Amino acid sequence: MYSTIQLIDLLGAGALLLWGLRMIKTGVMRAFGASLRLWIAKGTGNRFTAVLSGIMATLALQSSTATAVITASFASNGAINPRMAQAVMLGANVGTSIAAVILSLDVHWFASAMVLIGVIVFSLSKYARGKGIGRAILGLGLMLLALQLVGNVTGPLRESEVMVAILSGLADAPAFALILAAGLAFVSSSSLAVVLFVALLASAGIVPPALAVTLVAGANLGGAIPPLLAVMREGTEARRLTLANLVVRAIGAIALTIFAVPAAALLQTVLPDTDDLTIAAHIGFNLALLVLFLPLLGPIGKLAALVIRRPAKPERGANYLDDTVLDTPTIALAAAARET
Repeated sequence: MYSTIQLIDLLGAGALLLWGLRMIKTGVMRAFGASLRLWIAKGTGNRFTAVLSGIMATLALQSSTATAVITASFASNGAINPRMAQAVMLGANVGTSIAAVILSLDVHWFASAMVLIGVIVFSLSKYARGKGIGRAILGLGLMLLALQLVGNVTGPLRESEVMVAILSGLADAPAFALILAAGLAFVSSSSLAVVLFVALLASAGIVPPALAVTLVAGANLGGAIPPLLAVMREGTEARRLTLANLVVRAIGAIALTIFAVPAAALLQTVLPDTDDLTIAAHIGFNLALLVLFLPLLGPIGKLAALVIRRPAKPERGANYLDDTVLDTPTIALAAAARET
């Protein structure tokens, strides 16, 4: 019975973490949706400003998936050059790793303060922007509170013989660990949530360093799948962009899984704390992808173009309408006017 209660507590904390992420994303979109989209579109003059745009947008939304879908929509409509859009995606990956650093800070009172401030701002605001800001702040507080709950639940798990046996099996099967983490990130539509969860398990001594690195690789791989599925009905450029992002992450994830043991050993010489090691692996993974693939935006785009060919007949249907902005009337009406 005690194990069942622990599982319920863990699942509930995970659900609260995902709900906090959702509240941040919807709050920021409702408060700054039009400005944020315009800023992303204008901040792509060159590949370096495009990377910075991806980082800042992801820090605001706390979701590289949301940034990827927005960017793919712009690429489909021709508002962003496909190469610059891919640079935005690389920046979004770095942005989510920076968000993981911020959320992993051990500041217990900050969660309660954010919940209090978020409720006050949301309750006192009369306009949509103020309520959106309050929603985003409340979501941040719920995320931090959920991380504390996960930490409290996972503490006793280090004494569980069943958990130790399961994780020992994962440590001996890195390919399965990679697939498992990718599946969790895909189901939750958030690589950030999975990475933070792995960091908490590692800090509790449940996950060894090499396995933590492999799980981080899987989380990054799985986080690239939801954007691809989300734009399957959009234009060719949107599908090419998200496919290229998935290929880039897959190459990095496979390489990191192969070299997980030496990578973990190298990180341990600098960061003996396994919690910090997990976050550092996440940052290092995405920075390495940025450095390696930023100069290769052209070949990546050509590879995606070979896989997803442009249809012989012009693609029919709406070019500028976007179902994801129906809860933001200003953007939705502007898109409708542009389509007309």
